[in-house]
Amino acid sequence: MSSLRPLALCVLLSLVACGKDAPGGASPGSAKAKPAKAAVVPAKKAAPNPHAAVVARESDQPLPPLVASAPGKFDLTIDGVLSHYERLPPGQNRSIALTDRDIARVTIAAAETETGTPHMRLTLENLRPDQLQYPVTLSGETKPDGDHPKTVSARYQVNDNRVYVNKPGDGPPFSVTLLGYEDAKLSGTFEGTVEATKAGAGAPLSISGVFEVKLGLRNVAPNVGADTRPSAPGKAPEAKAPGGEAQPPL
Repeated sequence: MSSLRPLALCVLLSLVACGKDAPGGASPGSAKAKPAKAAVVPAKKAAPNPHAAVVARESDQPLPPLVASAPGKFDLTIDGVLSHYERLPPGQNRSIALTDRDIARVTIAAAETETGTPHMRLTLENLRPDQLQYPVTLSGETKPDGDHPKTVSARYQVNDNRVYVNKPGDGPPFSVTLLGYEDAKLSGTFEGTVEATKAGAGAPLSISGVFEVKLGLRNVAPNVGADTRPSAPGKAPEAKAPGGEAQPPL
C-alpha cells in the first residue's frame, strides 16, 4: 500500500502540470470568470405629439386655389414689346363710391402670370363709370372738376426692387381713354411714360395698353345713367296712364 501512494501523487501532479481538469471538476484558477451581463432597461417611449397628426394632415392638403380672374382682357406694350396679361385679380378691378367719405375710385389691374408679377395697375380717382359720357380721355395731370379733380395714376412693377410710376403734374404725360361701359364692363386704352421709383433701377419706360375688364361694383350702377339709389321702403312705383302721364293715387 505504501508503494501506491507515491505513484498516485505523481499522477495527480502530472495532471495539474498539463492543465487538465482534476477529477471531480475544474482545477482552481484554470478558467477566467465571465463578467455578468448588464441588465437591459427598456427605454421609455416619448409621449405622442398631439399636434403631429394635425400638422401631417395640413401639410397633405393642397393650397387653396387662386380666386378666378375677372372676365376680360389686358394687353400691355412696353418699349414696343407686346404682352398678354392673363391674371386679372377681381379685388383690384373695382369701382367704388362712398358718398359719406367723398370717395369715387376705379382701379384696373393685371399680372402677366399667376405669380403676380410683372404687374400693371391704373387708378382713376374722383370718377364713376356710370356717370361719364363716352369716350372720355383723362390725363395724368390733375384736371379741375368742381371740387374734385380727376387724376390718373399708373404703376408698373417688375419685381420688389423695380417699380415704375407716372408723376401727375410733374413728369412725362400719361393718359387713359375710356371707350365704353356696359354691364359693369369698362373698356379703354392708355399710354405714356413711367419712371423708376429708385435711382439706378433703369431708364423711363414707354408703355401703352388696351383693356376690357368687368369691374366689381360698390354703390356704382352697372350701366351709364342707371339709378343706384335704393327705393323707399314700402313705396310702390308711380303708376302711369297709357299716354305716359302719371295717374293720381287711388
